[in-house]
Amino acid sequence: MSLRFVAAGAFALLASACAGWPGASPDAAVTACGGVMAQSAAYASSHAAAREEKLMVIRFASPEAMAAYNAKTRAYEAEAAGLVTARDALAADYGLAEDTQAYTFDHTTDEEADARISAAKACAAPLTE
Repeated sequence: MSLRFVAAGAFALLASACAGWPGASPDAAVTACGGVMAQSAAYASSHAAAREEKLMVIRFASPEAMAAYNAKTRAYEAEAAGLVTARDALAADYGLAEDTQAYTFDHTTDEEADARISAAKACAAPLTE
């Protein structure tokens, strides 16, 4: 079994805590969601930085392809900033402690970034309604 699948499974389990489970306290769901949001924002930011580095060695078939790549990179940067803002709002509304953990990722992918962003948004949606 790939370590990536194990990590993705653990992340999915943590993200499921955001939606709450029978008997879970609201505080636990908020804390778990805050963690998912912080980690997802860090991943998206790291992924955008990795894409910027990769840009230096990629040869594009056309200017349009390069523009599309750059647009996707900027979208990841914007998503990361949006998740930070949303987590800050969650912290203000629910009294979450500031997330000071430094997250590092050896390798990032578009698919994983998209999944993490979606998980963070899904767990935050019921808490921000």
